[in-house]
Amino acid sequence: LVPIYRNGKLEDVYWSYSYSPVFDREGEIRGTLVVCMETTEEVLAERRLRKSENRFRRLVEDANIGVAIGDLKGNLSYLNPPMLKLLGYTREDIESGQVRWDELTPVEFAARDKKAVEELVEYGKAAPYEKAYISKDGRKIPLLVDASVVANLDDAESEVAVFLTDLTALRRAETALLQNEKLAA
Repeated sequence: LVPIYRNGKLEDVYWSYSYSPVFDREGEIRGTLVVCMETTEEVLAERRLRKSENRFRRLVEDANIGVAIGDLKGNLSYLNPPMLKLLGYTREDIESGQVRWDELTPVEFAARDKKAVEELVEYGKAAPYEKAYISKDGRKIPLLVDASVVANLDDAESEVAVFLTDLTALRRAETALLQNEKLAA
């Protein structure tokens, strides 16, 4: 950082410097060549990128809904903390490839998942639908699923972002309401 006067005011300006010795005919150093390049835009762009990454990381990590990132083949590369807690897995379980979304899914939801994959391939988004995941301890957890293809910036395989809402409390309330209706009848 080297502030300079520019456009009639003092501005914070970032620079990159390169120094090289200047030799005379006998090989003695007689001076220094200094090459400067302004890097202000790069530094500010990096700061904006870090701020944006931190903002979205906080949104995803602290969300009240589950977030999963994976591919269309069943591999999971990320589950946010609420989803890890709900399913009983650790970050290490996901990162090691031990957990796959297609293996978390009970067989009765396989056809709907297949349709969602087809929608993702064709439209980049799947219509929201209900399904369940099987937790590490074997419980079926009812979920509302919404999925979108994540923009692919390189030639890597596309990833899918999945947003999952736990429907357990809703199912309990529905069951209690039915019980009450039966008792009232």
